[in-house]
Amino acid sequence: MKQILIIGGGISGLSLAYFLRGKAEVTLLEAAPRLGGWIATDTMGDFLFERGPHTLRSQVGLDLARELNLPPCFPSKMAKQRFLWSQGKLRALPTNPLQMLFSPLLRGVKKALWKERTISPTSLTDESVASFFTRRFNALLAERLVDPLVSGIFAGDISTLSMKMAFPSLWEGEKQCGSLWGSRRQWKGKRHPTFSFPTGMETLIHKLAAASEATIHLNCPVTSISPHLTVSTPTRSFCADHIFSTLPWPKLAPLLGLEGGIHSLTNVVTLNLGYRKPVLPCRGFGYLIPRCEKQRLLGALWPSEVFLEQNQGPQTRLSVMLGGAHDPEIVHLSDEEILEIALQELSLHLGIETEPTVASCKRNCLAIPHFPVGYTPPVSPFSGLTLLGTSLGGISVDASLQLAKQVGSAFYTLIK
Repeated sequence: MKQILIIGGGISGLSLAYFLRGKAEVTLLEAAPRLGGWIATDTMGDFLFERGPHTLRSQVGLDLARELNLPPCFPSKMAKQRFLWSQGKLRALPTNPLQMLFSPLLRGVKKALWKERTISPTSLTDESVASFFTRRFNALLAERLVDPLVSGIFAGDISTLSMKMAFPSLWEGEKQCGSLWGSRRQWKGKRHPTFSFPTGMETLIHKLAAASEATIHLNCPVTSISPHLTVSTPTRSFCADHIFSTLPWPKLAPLLGLEGGIHSLTNVVTLNLGYRKPVLPCRGFGYLIPRCEKQRLLGALWPSEVFLEQNQGPQTRLSVMLGGAHDPEIVHLSDEEILEIALQELSLHLGIETEPTVASCKRNCLAIPHFPVGYTPPVSPFSGLTLLGTSLGGISVDASLQLAKQVGSAFYTLIK
């Protein structure tokens, strides 16, 4: 069988190894002492916390869970409600047309929502997220609604983030249908339920590793990759018939003797807080904060309200997000300083005065790609090397799974 090397043991590398099982002899190299990359689940006493991604939402994810005999857990009905901290107050996002009519969040943008269908598509090959939504709606909608959404997904800056890369379906929808209203029919039937697992997202990592049939080397950083399909590490070299790299381009390029810099990687802090009683003022998925509110928090998820199966008795679990493109230096603060910032703003936003029972601070340095306007995904510099991972586009776990499955299906074509 063909000898295959996979560089990177995050969700992209592990799922690719799984999809290649039976097709090749697979060796996977991971620099860290553990698998999973940014997917990591912590247990502190009887509190379950995610240090990275909290959910999946795709058919490929559901199919994979079924194949691995991994029962999913789905959000509670309360999780349908989401909030924004806007103009000094926690406000519910509208969930139906009647609420949209009276929501203060849509004050000043309702006419723009209606007029969007009359706005002609752009002839630009790309533009910033801020430019796109300002052009199709208005600046207020971009600032008040789109900005916090981008912060929650990309921890990014809408004034510099590529619309084509960040929201490709909306970008193409405008081109093909003339407006976002016109393209909404394309989305019907394509939405899949959000889900996780009773023991957290890292459960998927352990199942994939066990089922992949790959030879896995941990604590094995790659130092160079040769066009002769040789991969060097501090202790030995590996030869292969084909190499798959899941590393982000800024980390991969130096290993190839090339310059990086096609896109940047943002720093994000996740602060997990656990309370042994209800402390939230309302029920829901969580809330996000527009940058114009001048707060340090990007927002907070409320996992104890979302996945009830993960709770152990009466408890509140919060995952607070800080940092991102607008506050990259926060990762250099101490845990105590970050906790103090978070508790002060949680008191203001949610009225929480209770001290947490447990607190855990995780710095995700150089974690999320920030694609500039005009970004072009990197291409492999030589045959025999295939690129996967977030540098090619979608940054979600679901996008990584989908690409890994596509590459695994095209395996015999790739290695010819």
